[in-house]
Amino acid sequence: MKRITLFTAIVFTLGAISPALAVQDSKEDDGLNQYVPRSEYEQLKKMFEQQHEDYQQLKKEVDSLKQAQQKTPQPAAQEMAKTAEGSRSVEIFPASEIKPGWERARGPGWMEQGRLEAKSVRIAHMSDIDLYMGLDTLGRVQAIVQDNVKDTVGADGISSRRLRSGFQTAYGNMSFLADFNKQMELYFDIFLADKPHQDRLQGDEGYMLIRELPGPVGDIPLVKMVFEKINVKAGQFETDFGDSHYRRSNNAAVQRNALVGNPIIDPRATEVGMEIYTDEGALPFPVGAMAGFGSGTDTGDFKKGHQYSLRGKLWGNPMEKLRTSASVYQVDHSGNSSSFTNLFRANRSGGTFAGLFDDGTSPGDITPGQGKRVFASQFDATWEGNPVELYGNIGWFQDTDTNGITVGTPTESWLYYTGEAIYRFTPRLYAAARYSGASAGQLVSSASNTGSVQSDGMAHRIEVGGGYWLAKTLLLKAEYVYQIYKGFSSSGSQVSGVDAWRDPSFNGVITEVSFSF
Repeated sequence: MKRITLFTAIVFTLGAISPALAVQDSKEDDGLNQYVPRSEYEQLKKMFEQQHEDYQQLKKEVDSLKQAQQKTPQPAAQEMAKTAEGSRSVEIFPASEIKPGWERARGPGWMEQGRLEAKSVRIAHMSDIDLYMGLDTLGRVQAIVQDNVKDTVGADGISSRRLRSGFQTAYGNMSFLADFNKQMELYFDIFLADKPHQDRLQGDEGYMLIRELPGPVGDIPLVKMVFEKINVKAGQFETDFGDSHYRRSNNAAVQRNALVGNPIIDPRATEVGMEIYTDEGALPFPVGAMAGFGSGTDTGDFKKGHQYSLRGKLWGNPMEKLRTSASVYQVDHSGNSSSFTNLFRANRSGGTFAGLFDDGTSPGDITPGQGKRVFASQFDATWEGNPVELYGNIGWFQDTDTNGITVGTPTESWLYYTGEAIYRFTPRLYAAARYSGASAGQLVSSASNTGSVQSDGMAHRIEVGGGYWLAKTLLLKAEYVYQIYKGFSSSGSQVSGVDAWRDPSFNGVITEVSFSF
């Protein structure tokens, strides 16, 4: 800037004195002799030329800086934007912070009660609070054939109702998690669209996980000692029953699931309540424990006869790569006609297949009982090897009051089981196979809903497929699925809306593309 100012002053001076700069020996004007020595003229000329060169050089440097600025991404848009307010700040982090999906799906702590380890996109930091955001979307295409299904036009007999291949409705999830200095975790998620509610938002979970109480209360010796041993989860959240809910597809959140479908019996529900977990090393032996209670249903109910659900879980690692767990669940709503538990009867997100049988919210899945007086238990084992991962479970379900009456209460009971294997060729590419089955012990009689009949019926589902990570947030999966019902008597009622005694079946191919961060 100093060079430009000096150059301007010189030009102005030269412009003012130029009429007098005559290159001559002398000149007469009103008797005065006007003369400018040539040495002064040459000196001024050299100063002008030097300043002109300096100006041109400075202009080149400015133009070069402008071009470099246009090519360089703006930090606020590409890397980080910071807004200072006293001692507090907000930071927006770049996309390079997103961990690859294959690391998040089976990352450290993927079977823990919190969600923090599964989140990688931190969108803001304020004092001791980190805010994370998640987005899940998916699209599916299926080509499935079904056999021995009752004709939909009402004609008698058995028909093979061929389904048309096509696209399923697209679904989406959005989630937010706030972490308070690793002491407390606040989480909630929303289904942007799901199978039971395709045209409106649906809340799923909303809870607080307390690892350590902050502030003056947390400094009380007794409180501090207690929270060194336990974590407390409170709100509306996924019931921690078994380990299969860590591996299943939950609406558009599907990347933990190695295949497209879920097991044929798929316990998963959210309840309002509280669960208390032992922290690592809290017990004198290497086992973790959970005890909890909840509303027994996914909505509030204050009528007389409504009861709380009770549940418990033990888990441990008898070997370095082996995790085992045992879970129990119990609730009794038989004194309240409007309360039902959804742990087995239904789930908020619906099933993964479409158009099958009665085309309900979970076609092909077995959703046993009515959820009135339920007792269930499940044992799970997971081998987390590399390149092989193995998983299996076996569970038992019984509802001793399926219609909510005290006289002649019908009972429904099932034994169910799952076996799954995953082989990873590379971090991006894997193959998987799963068998899941269910064996009916008792079913409600088709002649009357006040009695039960013994059943030898079984249902089998086989899934074979795999997946490839197209990008660190984009997963392509495909599978072949086959399912059949066998051995059901016509004296038993329908199984989840399906005439199981007709031995219905379906098979075909389904593909899925999911995006998640």
